[in-house]
Amino acid sequence: MADIRIYSTEEAVGLNHPTKADVINRPMLVAHDASGHHSTVDFPCLMINMNGTNQPVSTGTTSLKWSTGGGVEYNSGFTITSTNFKCPSTGVYLVNVLIRTVENTTSGESDLMLKRNTTILARGMWHKVYQNNINMSVSLMHLALCESTDDVFCVDYYRSVSTNTILSSEIGITRMEVCKICP
Repeated sequence: MADIRIYSTEEAVGLNHPTKADVINRPMLVAHDASGHHSTVDFPCLMINMNGTNQPVSTGTTSLKWSTGGGVEYNSGFTITSTNFKCPSTGVYLVNVLIRTVENTTSGESDLMLKRNTTILARGMWHKVYQNNINMSVSLMHLALCESTDDVFCVDYYRSVSTNTILSSEIGITRMEVCKICP
């Protein structure tokens, strides 16, 4: 394998430069096998925001609606619909979701759920609401195994009481990041 170190003669160029190679991330895109050999690997990553529209939520479960365009992808291949995504290859992915809500009640609880093919893989932390008209963040981080490129993943938001809760579409505040971390 070629030398992947960054030399002082190279420009510090990152991802998506129109004409220059990615130098900064090059050492991180290397796999190490049990014998100590190295090879480059494809670690696809995705960061995506809400679809630009605040989403009202009542009692029960609501699938989060994501933007189908404008996400940041690296070594892409993700298939994205408005409420779910498919990974480009099998392996272990780190899924991180952060949402911002505006609560119009002083009671109730909320939660996030990561699902693969309708099976709940992980739940976020329960958040109890104590104050009216407050901005609240709910998060979930989990390792998810993609067993097949046909696996469908989605993130659902659960609300315990009927309120006029709004899932905010603020860019960068309500987002999902998915990165492959292991073949």
